[in-house]
Amino acid sequence: MKNIYKNENKELIMKLNSLFFFVVYYWKKIKKDNNFIIFKYVYSTEKIIPLRYKVGTGGIFMNKEKIIAMIISATMLAGITMNAVAMDRKSMGKQEQLKVIQISEKKEEIISEDKAKELSKKHLKEFFGIDITEEYTAKAYLNKYTGNDKASWSINWSLTKENDNININIVIDSIHGELISMSKYNYGAQSADIPTISYSQAKEIAVKKMNQICKEKASEVLTSNDNLTFNGNSGEYAFNFVRVNQEVAYEQNNISFVIDGHTGQVKRFNINWDDNAEFPEVDQAISVWKAENLFVDSIDFNLVYNKYRNKYRFQDEENLKNIKLVYDLLLNNGIYIDAVSGKAFFRYDINESKMKELDLTEKEFNEVLNKYKELKELEDVLTESDVQEIAQKFIQDNIGKDFTLQNAYFDSNDREKEKGWYLNYSKEEKYNGNIDDYGVEKENKENKENKEEQEEYIKITNVSIWIDSVTGQIKSMNQYSHIRNSNGMGYFYNDDKEFEASVTWEEGYKKAIEIIGKYYSDKVKNLDYHVEKHIYTDRKGNPIQDRKYYYTFNRVENGIPFNENNITITIDAGNGELTSLNKYWYKDGEFVSPEKKLSEKEIIKIFRDKYEPQLRFIKKDNKISLVYEIKGNEDIYDFKDFDAFDGDILNYNGEEIIEDTEAFFKEIENSKVKKELEILAYSGLLDIREFELDKEVTNKELIKLIVDAYGYRPYVVEDNREYDMAKTAEAVAMDEKKDSNETPQNGYDLTDKDYIEMAKFYGIIDGEITEELLDEKVDRVSLAKAMIKFTGYEEIAKISEIFKVNAKDEGEIKEEMKGYVALSLGFNILETENGYLKPSTEIEYEELCSALYNALQNKKSNINPYPIPYYKSID
Repeated sequence: MKNIYKNENKELIMKLNSLFFFVVYYWKKIKKDNNFIIFKYVYSTEKIIPLRYKVGTGGIFMNKEKIIAMIISATMLAGITMNAVAMDRKSMGKQEQLKVIQISEKKEEIISEDKAKELSKKHLKEFFGIDITEEYTAKAYLNKYTGNDKASWSINWSLTKENDNININIVIDSIHGELISMSKYNYGAQSADIPTISYSQAKEIAVKKMNQICKEKASEVLTSNDNLTFNGNSGEYAFNFVRVNQEVAYEQNNISFVIDGHTGQVKRFNINWDDNAEFPEVDQAISVWKAENLFVDSIDFNLVYNKYRNKYRFQDEENLKNIKLVYDLLLNNGIYIDAVSGKAFFRYDINESKMKELDLTEKEFNEVLNKYKELKELEDVLTESDVQEIAQKFIQDNIGKDFTLQNAYFDSNDREKEKGWYLNYSKEEKYNGNIDDYGVEKENKENKENKEEQEEYIKITNVSIWIDSVTGQIKSMNQYSHIRNSNGMGYFYNDDKEFEASVTWEEGYKKAIEIIGKYYSDKVKNLDYHVEKHIYTDRKGNPIQDRKYYYTFNRVENGIPFNENNITITIDAGNGELTSLNKYWYKDGEFVSPEKKLSEKEIIKIFRDKYEPQLRFIKKDNKISLVYEIKGNEDIYDFKDFDAFDGDILNYNGEEIIEDTEAFFKEIENSKVKKELEILAYSGLLDIREFELDKEVTNKELIKLIVDAYGYRPYVVEDNREYDMAKTAEAVAMDEKKDSNETPQNGYDLTDKDYIEMAKFYGIIDGEITEELLDEKVDRVSLAKAMIKFTGYEEIAKISEIFKVNAKDEGEIKEEMKGYVALSLGFNILETENGYLKPSTEIEYEELCSALYNALQNKKSNINPYPIPYYKSID
């Protein structure tokens, strides 16, 4: 084929090479992506739907354009090749090997700072409608070491004006100039207390922007969560569109948006994408049924008492009413199961360590139980000298002699129902041990030996101890030491590198048990004596010696662990001394009997119904793996506890997680205020369980909704009567007696009385309100007055003579109520029908929700969003 390299055939050769590389390129690409799914975007307000197209055989997926291109190029290549061979058929006798000439690729250069700024302006204008004018100032930063190995320019644009304080940060690829992320904040912007667009509307905006910014990638994603999150309002809607391949999610590649619920603008955008990702074949996976069995086999369904955070109250003694008996689910072997091998694992493996366990023998346990002694309150509260005597004896018996009291003070905590003394002791002594001086260069041995005077060091040991003045029991003790030189200028810490333990972990355990029997004999029946210890090794595989041994003995009630309470003891491995002692134990607490609990078998069935393994791609050890992961019906929730009596899955407040929102959306589907209802629900202001549009509203329900709408729920409900100096002790005692029979519903809700007192505090209601009045139905005029009070415009509404109610039945409205009604009509809180207001008509929930939404849009800003709640003193 020598003669085809002659000058007259150069054009033919160039065509031949071009088409050859064209075919090779597409063949390699198809071979590499032989199971890649081509997604076509189908719009839906519910989700982005991937459609799978299969072309040809052998599991190869490609679009028509690729196939046509290959056919044409292959045909042209064949024709040209035949012509080329025919041109020199005679010279075929002498074969020569064609040399492949490597074409050097041009090194990609980083775009300049000025170019990056211009591109950032272009992206902000094109994608987000933001004009960067000359008023903006810019800062630029080049980052060459990002997580996805893409160098990037980060440009910060800022603008400060009278009513605006805008900060925009945009990140672009420093090679190609593509948009990676954007965030915009306007710290001077004012907005209503609640969004003006719904979740569904915000999602439409996010989807539209995604197709505008990165259309190709948008065709390969699904929303990871397409359900409302009823967890309070932030004024923002967040969406995470996750990459999918072979209809399996790869959550480490995603496109995310945050949409402003007031303006509908994009506040934050980010794309995290690996263009070179290689995905394993999904058809290699084990069955879902097998994966489910593997998960169930590796789960421990532990029966425990858990204390949940109080939704409304401060975390005080009232919180103890929110202790629940639950099955705590623990995945022992890993949160993932390899979908091919079936092996369970954690994404981030820690260095493997051996586990040691200790527990009392039956004989030892009985010996401990024999030390039981009931703890009784003393007839007289201990004085300072009394607690000093207890403290000094304790220190002498467990730490050493010659400690001097430095200070002591009395501590009274009514919230935790504790009174006691906090004392500090110290002791100084000469120290002759090794010194490891952190931050100061050590003198070598020769210099020290040549010194006429050796520098002296002093060991200072401090001991702090807290003693209950009602019982005399020690709540906590901690000792710590440090070394300093004789002039006190520098502090040095003892950290002998050649540390050798004088006591073993097992010996320390026995000493800890002795301490419990001696100082906490009233608790010996309610402790779990099983302890565990990890044995870690150094790089050479040698066990690392602990300098201190830590023992935690958890509380047990009805034979069931309550890990919130415990006694912890620390023993120094070097000298065997007691280093710390802490007792954390509720004096009050309600532990329900486990007699009627569900069996573990029943919980496993509920678990199988609620959860099922789902295929996922994850990146582990720089490789994408196919795994099964346990997911609930709602992706927004991780593994949670199961109520031991009804199997409900609980959140951090101990409330049932609402997974089925279908009934609520079905109820509001045809409502004329559907958008408003959805916004209120997303903001956490509606209880969507058993929600009914046509349910009539009572004064009690109106008050509760408005109180919750203030948004002060976590801050305002603490009982501050002890701070009310105006009340006498008798009045406080009377209040306690009146409150004694009223407990929060479900352990975390406010009582009706709480809501009434809070409504008084906020000025929603005047004077006392009877039970009969609470149960009365709300008419349209009463709704108007309550909502205008809520907006903060009541003082204007009281000037009734300046208002005219634009309604045909204005005469049915009392003169003093006309200001409230007129403002309500102006704020769209109320509406007329055919010109009639119908002031005495009793309202339903649909109208109540519409009124609240519009009131929130017109509400004055809170000048004191977190007031000190002294509402108990209000008459």
